[in-house]
Amino acid sequence: MKNLRSVISWCFYDWASAAFSIIITTFIFATYFTSHIASNSIVGTYQWANAMALAGVIVAFSSPIIGAIADHCGRHKVWLGFFTLICVISCSLLWFSTPNLSSISLTLTCVVIGTVSLEIAGVFYNGFLPHIAPKKYLGRISGWSWGLGYVGGIVALSIVLFGFVKSPPSWLNTATAENVRICGPLTAAWLALFSLPILIFLPDTPSKKITIQHSIRLGLRELAATLKKLPQHKTIFFFLIAHMIFVDGLNTLFTFGGIYAANTFGMDLAHVILFGITMNVAAGIGAISLAWLDDWRGSKTTIMI
Repeated sequence: MKNLRSVISWCFYDWASAAFSIIITTFIFATYFTSHIASNSIVGTYQWANAMALAGVIVAFSSPIIGAIADHCGRHKVWLGFFTLICVISCSLLWFSTPNLSSISLTLTCVVIGTVSLEIAGVFYNGFLPHIAPKKYLGRISGWSWGLGYVGGIVALSIVLFGFVKSPPSWLNTATAENVRICGPLTAAWLALFSLPILIFLPDTPSKKITIQHSIRLGLRELAATLKKLPQHKTIFFFLIAHMIFVDGLNTLFTFGGIYAANTFGMDLAHVILFGITMNVAAGIGAISLAWLDDWRGSKTTIMI
């Protein structure tokens, strides 16, 4: 295997970024928003869904441009660090999301910006994998990275549960939900701290000496050519359709898992966090234990199983 330190550093970015999706998007801040910031849980769920949809649209339309920059400019680590920093700032600002209607715009804006920036960072993050891992290990390393992310989510949720929800520190005012709002800065610190290995130890991809404007033009030209040929490439066409139905369907389920648990089943925040920990245990076991199957039998067989 290539540089083991680079592989470990790369995997730890999943540990870092998982805190955002688990704490902010799915279990804690989503539940807090619909239960304490929005006028009621139904309106809050509608507003949260619109915010997630907006983030998805922005990512969809910006991805070809970002992909072009990643393919033609190089310097992946610089871009990864830049968009990670935007997400860190967005998470930090969630501390000001007080439990009243005046915080709706701030909360949703921070969540949308954080989601978009982390998704874009993921483009550059994923682009590192072929540079650091042999082809026969791609599935295993990818699966181990996903599994490490779930483990990180378990640790982060446990810190929140036992450190701030069940036994809030005396320096946090629970009347204004400071013990929940602290999850924003906590996620920011978590993301910043555990992003350091990939930013310090992983060698950057070389610069290709192409301007951003030129790389975007090249990328859009390639995208147009690909779309024209798409009907002739049935495998790619069916893959995109399957991805939309299967993967994005799962993402929707995860996004509203905490909201559904709280507003439909009446779980309090502590039980929602336990629910999240349980889901991450199951997902982590699957990702780590079956990562070898991807390399052995292929991705399609692994997904079908």
